[in-house]
Amino acid sequence: MLTERNMPLYRDADESGRIGVRGYLSIFQDKMALFMHNIDKDNDIIRKKYNACWIFAKCRICIYEEADFRDTLDTSIWHEDTGTEAYNYMNCLMGRREDIYCAVKLQSCLMDIEKGRLVKRSVIEYPETAMEDAKGMAGEFSKIKADTISGEEAYTHKVVYTDLDNNHHMNNMKYTELFLNAFDADFYRKNMIKTFEIHYVSQCFEGEIIKVFKEFKGDQILLKAVHENGDAAAVCSMETEER
Repeated sequence: MLTERNMPLYRDADESGRIGVRGYLSIFQDKMALFMHNIDKDNDIIRKKYNACWIFAKCRICIYEEADFRDTLDTSIWHEDTGTEAYNYMNCLMGRREDIYCAVKLQSCLMDIEKGRLVKRSVIEYPETAMEDAKGMAGEFSKIKADTISGEEAYTHKVVYTDLDNNHHMNNMKYTELFLNAFDADFYRKNMIKTFEIHYVSQCFEGEIIKVFKEFKGDQILLKAVHENGDAAAVCSMETEER
């Protein structure tokens, strides 16, 4: 487990000046990169040594409080031992002292870059001692099916250079922003996101035009991002509460 205490950064703030989904997930991604770097299994190293890379499959975040900038933020991140090599769970808790502000759970897998297929952790000689038999607080992943989401078209987005990462496709954080931008600032001034779950379906590349759709279903907000051919790029489920 990697545990740190840091001051929140200005880049992590929403329009409100507090840390919400985008900020917490940005912090989580930084901490996960550091975790993997510390055990020599980050994307830079495994790309060069094993021609492999980590791929995000699903991510779920539960928010209990949006942090401000008056104090440090405690983060704890660990690789949960799922008992299988088929997928990996990274869990993270953030808060102040004994108070938990948010919980994150990520499902990831490893891909052979040359062959374009999934591989097991053993291919990159992943140390089993880096995993812990401890579950997180974000709960179980939902079933979100793209073909059950209709709704209205919110907007379109063209994938540009600053959306890309070193895997040469749209960075995971950009998918989050893609869905958050389906609503305006006034919506977020009136509503706080309590749960946000995203499933990454297929990769988006520079120059593509992505359409974002949104639909209200009971207590849920369902969203999907689709390629120009109609195939899903990602799907998302949000639950909010009135401020």
